Amino acid sequence: MSEAAVSETALPMIITRSARFVLLSDLPAKVARPAGPATPQRVSWRLIAANNRSLGQAGSVFGSVQECIVDIDRLVGSAVEPEGSVHFHDAPASGTGSYWSWTIMLDGRVAANSTHEYRRRIECERALGQFLAAIGDPPSMPRPDRVRRLGDRLGSGPR
Repeated sequence: MSEAAVSETALPMIITRSARFVLLSDLPAKVARPAGPATPQRVSWRLIAANNRSLGQAGSVFGSVQECIVDIDRLVGSAVEPEGSVHFHDAPASGTGSYWSWTIMLDGRVAANSTHEYRRRIECERALGQFLAAIGDPPSMPRPDRVRRLGDRLGSGPR
């Protein structure tokens, strides 16, 4: 193929996606929006990778969307390096097996934790590294634009 033919060939546009924060609420998905005062809700966040895999979740639950966004901003915009650690959990009495999880501390409180249980320490450490790398690039991360209503499933994650 000649150079002229190569330069005329259209190359597909490559779209890169970055991790994004998703806001989650415990309001039922099928409930109509209230006309009066705001219905009390619990709100939390998850960090989702470009391939839609959950990288981590908030260390606590918040009373409003605004509190949740402030927590995201605190984590992403912190001048202090978040402290991450991995933890081993012995097999519970139910016999489901032992596992590893990770936690990130910021200003003396749990800021984030893993959403998955890991059977191997190396997998847990790798997942923690991916989470830290994702929050380390805030300009490429879009702001949360809506709240997903999960009902009773809001608090699901590692034990």
